[in-house]
Amino acid sequence: MSFEDVIEIQKERFGLTDSEVKRYTDRYTRLTEEFAVPAEEALRTIITEIEKNKGIADADGRRVIGNPIFPAIPVASLNPFVMTDADVCIKVVSLKHHDSGKLARSGVGGDETGYIKFALTSGTRSPDLKVGSVYQFYGALLSEFNGSVSLLLNKLSAVEQLDGDIDLPAFRRTMVRDLTPGIHDLLVKVIRLNAQHEKARYITTLADESGQVFAALWDRQHPGFPGFVEGATVYVRHALCNVRQDGSISLDLQFAQVDTSDAEVAEQTGVQVEMDVTGIKAAEIVHRCPECRKILKRDGMSLSCDVHGPKESSVEEVRVKLRLDDGKDTHVAFLGPIAIESLLGLSNDEALGLCTKSPLKESVLEPYFHQALFGRKVSIRCDIIGDLLMVQSGSFVNPQPAQQGQISIQEGVSA
Repeated sequence: MSFEDVIEIQKERFGLTDSEVKRYTDRYTRLTEEFAVPAEEALRTIITEIEKNKGIADADGRRVIGNPIFPAIPVASLNPFVMTDADVCIKVVSLKHHDSGKLARSGVGGDETGYIKFALTSGTRSPDLKVGSVYQFYGALLSEFNGSVSLLLNKLSAVEQLDGDIDLPAFRRTMVRDLTPGIHDLLVKVIRLNAQHEKARYITTLADESGQVFAALWDRQHPGFPGFVEGATVYVRHALCNVRQDGSISLDLQFAQVDTSDAEVAEQTGVQVEMDVTGIKAAEIVHRCPECRKILKRDGMSLSCDVHGPKESSVEEVRVKLRLDDGKDTHVAFLGPIAIESLLGLSNDEALGLCTKSPLKESVLEPYFHQALFGRKVSIRCDIIGDLLMVQSGSFVNPQPAQQGQISIQEGVSA
């Protein structure tokens, strides 16, 4: 923001006369040209001088607490392109205390119009902030980082706790495809999760019926979210959406509140499609790590997890890879235990039992699922990950073809 823009804002804010504007302009020119003061520092000096002269800052340039001269600016109206600082009244909804470094506290707060991230440096005059309390921020600096607007309070700013309450906005769902920089509420499914990352508490991919988004909780000391596991459908409140260097959107979950959704809501996530099963590409038993649920890899005669190393035991799951056709394009879909049971009524234990009872062992799976699924039209709810469809649940659209006969679960062979 140029000096001309700033001085125009201050003129409107304080009712500066033309002579006052000229005096401050001359002062700014002298600082930058005669004394070679950096433009940003000179600008801050002029603003502080104006605030002193107008009585909202003390002799040291610190904002005066109590009886604000200006009404608090609604969160939704904060604009770093036309404001240098603002007085804001918010209710704290999430808070982090920093033990060292330049920051003392950071968090998310809101008013009736929306939410915003804030941070207090170590020198900020402030009472002990508490979640659920209301505070007046005096002289909060507005900044924009990765597309998101935030408030920064420093030694010249001040915080005052106020009585009363603020009615915050209720849960307002944003679809993944509609995410923009700022703070959002989402209803999403956890389709990928790494809870063992060396630099983060969670690295995850979240999805709804409109798309998917990368998300992370970088603070490894964070206690985590109950029920936040791969496959869970969750409500996410106050997720901070940023623009990454490559231009893509990502979510920061540092100040988010996450709650698992009920089964009825979980069924509403994902994309619902109808397609024909035109092939069984694979039907196999996969071995998952009992700690992180990652698929284990063969290491000679043993199994090994990329995160937890060699494993003597594993969680066995039957997985089917299908080729589907929607009349225009072909797609590859994966059915896991939940989707298989939804579609065929066959539990994971029963599917594993087919291999135990048949002399063909694991090889019995592919002909079994071929007979059960090939040529059928299915209605499936699925997550889209790249070019793959990860099926959540499904049902048959057309009746069972008579020539296919019945399938014997007990023996794992057709009758």
